[in-house]
Amino acid sequence: MRRKALVLDKTTPTLEHLKFFSAPWRVYYFRHVLGYVNYLDDVYVTGKNNEEHLDNLAKVLAICREKGISLRKDKCEFMQQDVTLVGYRLNKHGILPLDEEIQAIRDAPTSRNTQELRSFLGLINYYGKSIE
Repeated sequence: MRRKALVLDKTTPTLEHLKFFSAPWRVYYFRHVLGYVNYLDDVYVTGKNNEEHLDNLAKVLAICREKGISLRKDKCEFMQQDVTLVGYRLNKHGILPLDEEIQAIRDAPTSRNTQELRSFLGLINYYGKSIE
């Protein structure tokens, strides 16, 4: 499991549904902790500033300790200013698509068949709102 501690100015409502923590024996939902995002087995703790970030991190770590969830120190990263999550870059400026993904869309060759067109449209659908 990989955990990152990230300082952000804001989180986006589209990631609100990711606020759960899955362990082999149970799924946890951090109902009383704001400022974190969980995706699969990664936990990302956020905050508007360092003080709020450390407070949110302490709450998440306390819940993990209370529930008997151990964290591997070698997989934890703290106080990150920029994090990549599901094809997006999260930082103090918000949630942005990865530059290489946008470039791949711009440079995509013309689709030659239905399968290639569907694949391209799926990529556009995923990143479409982020492209100017």
